[in-house]
Amino acid sequence: MTGVDFRIGLTAGFINFLGYQFQTWGLKSTTPSNNAFLTAIYVVMIPFIVWVLFHRRPELKSYVAILIAMVGMMFLTNVLQHGFTLHIGDLLTIISAFFLRVTNRLF
Repeated sequence: MTGVDFRIGLTAGFINFLGYQFQTWGLKSTTPSNNAFLTAIYVVMIPFIVWVLFHRRPELKSYVAILIAMVGMMFLTNVLQHGFTLHIGDLLTIISAFFLRVTNRLF
């Protein structure tokens, strides 16, 4: 193992750790179903991560998929009944989804 291999592994491990840590913290303050759905939202983050990192604009169908996922999240988190409020657990879960997606995409 070279020093470069070690640094790449350490970086990937640390980003992955952050993803799981934020998800665990989020799970303390939200329901398991919200946590699972919001963790899966990393799928719709992919086009934006690619846009930021590689300057490739998302296709039109990506926007449609993102809209469908956001509407699903609105129903799941009862935004229509309680107004647009995310609990701290929901926010931490979204942050964890970002870290988990970055780890899966980059490494």
